[in-house]
Amino acid sequence: MESTPPTDRDIDVLCVGRQQPQKRYDRLIEAVGVLRNRGHELRVALAGDGAEREALLALVEKLGLENQVELLGRRSDVFQLYARSKVFALTSEREGHPLALLEAMSRGCVPVALDCRTGPREIIRSDVDGVLLRRDASVAEIAQGIERVLTDDDRRSEMSLAAVEGMERFSTEAVDVKWKRLLAGVL
Repeated sequence: MESTPPTDRDIDVLCVGRQQPQKRYDRLIEAVGVLRNRGHELRVALAGDGAEREALLALVEKLGLENQVELLGRRSDVFQLYARSKVFALTSEREGHPLALLEAMSRGCVPVALDCRTGPREIIRSDVDGVLLRRDASVAEIAQGIERVLTDDDRRSEMSLAAVEGMERFSTEAVDVKWKRLLAGVL
């Protein structure tokens, strides 16, 4: 893990994952449209592939966001993408323990995520190392969460550093200690 997050971030918002209906990337793309209408020219990248790819491409075209939203397909360089990105967006309806979220935060990419039943709440410390929105947040609220992070460079820098430092909670050593305590309590 690096101790200081990179400062040369040329991607404003990144998503990494399967393009499946439960990921709700359509809501993110619509939020980018809201932000564009507010005067923000963002660079948004979606890495991954899946059943929703064609529908997402059609939505990007319908909203006229071809110059702002790029569907990258499958990538082998996701760690470099995290390090180049300011915000990691997670708009899923449901998650388990999202590895992409952990990876993004370990690279100092500040998450803006929906509080689905499991996953993000256990990882993100809202307003410390990311932004946790209500599970049923509207497109406008998603846009507002992203805007909040992108428009305050000092706060984003603080959250980025806190994200990197906070990943220590999920290190092999920290998890090993928790397992040993659990097993000692059972035995």
